[in-house]
Amino acid sequence: MFDYFLDGIKNCINFSGLANRPQFWYFQLASVIIGIVVGIFEFSIGTEVVSDVLSLLLLLPGLSLGVRRLRDADFSPWLLLIVFIPLFGIITLIVLWCMPSKLSRPAQI
Repeated sequence: MFDYFLDGIKNCINFSGLANRPQFWYFQLASVIIGIVVGIFEFSIGTEVVSDVLSLLLLLPGLSLGVRRLRDADFSPWLLLIVFIPLFGIITLIVLWCMPSKLSRPAQI
């Protein structure tokens, strides 16, 4: 799981490739787990600075993976902008991100 997370970090400026469902969702899961650990740490010391920095650091990889996941499911990456529509936008994106891959890719060894 954390291999997918590290792969997402390494490809954070790659908006042109594809990301399959495991790559996308394991990155999200690892981000949530790291966020929970950081939150527990912050609660014990009484600050929120670390989670703010973590959110900023994970913003670009998350955007990149979101764009590549939409492209892999054969949707326009511009659909990522519907996140700005309250409630409807995020629900629609979650449904689109759950769609199976539509584009064929070479077999991985």
